[in-house]
Amino acid sequence: MEVIGENIHIISKSIREAVEGRNKAFIQDLAKKQVAGGAKFLDMNIGPRKKDGVEVMQWMVEPSGKSPTLPFRSIPPMRWPWRRA
Repeated sequence: MEVIGENIHIISKSIREAVEGRNKAFIQDLAKKQVAGGAKFLDMNIGPRKKDGVEVMQWMVEPSGKSPTLPFRSIPPMRWPWRRA
């Protein structure tokens, strides 16, 4: 069984505030806690962001050297402009 961490969701007020304020440390801390709890994948949901969705997702998934490194997959599979498919 593989565990998916699912607590990084824009519907949460604290996540929404972290995204709007570009508080990467807050997002990284949640990711680290989920990995420490056994997560092999992280479900990072930014909701229906039409204006800045690509930029926000890029900001959330690009590592800064302090966050855990996990495989990146989008569901459904997508080709993000900053990543090679």
